[in-house]
Amino acid sequence: MTREQLKAHIEEVYGVQAEQPWKDDPTDEVFRRPDSRKWFGLIMQIPERYVRQGDKIITALNVKCEPFMVAGLVRDEGIYPAYHMNKTHWITVDLASVPDEKIKVLIDVSYNLVAPKRRRTPSEAE
Repeated sequence: MTREQLKAHIEEVYGVQAEQPWKDDPTDEVFRRPDSRKWFGLIMQIPERYVRQGDKIITALNVKCEPFMVAGLVRDEGIYPAYHMNKTHWITVDLASVPDEKIKVLIDVSYNLVAPKRRRTPSEAE
């Protein structure tokens, strides 16, 4: 999946456009869930050596996932412990190395994990 395809998919499915929070690095873009304002994705250009051996620049996507999923996912080709994020809850995905459908599932998981927490009413607590 290319960066442009990823952005188009997220805009079409979730109605979210990328934000550029760092003026000094316009290639880093964040995707926020509108109702919680929490990030569910970060796309960036990083040196390959940050996640594996190599000297290319790769397009990577950080997504949130359940801690129990991380250990299994990082065994897959193109998925790594999160670069520059909490490695318990986030992973880094090399967009060129992971099938599009898997990327879409991971984005969906991340989007759902950052949903606003539903408050329980007193009657539900009983």
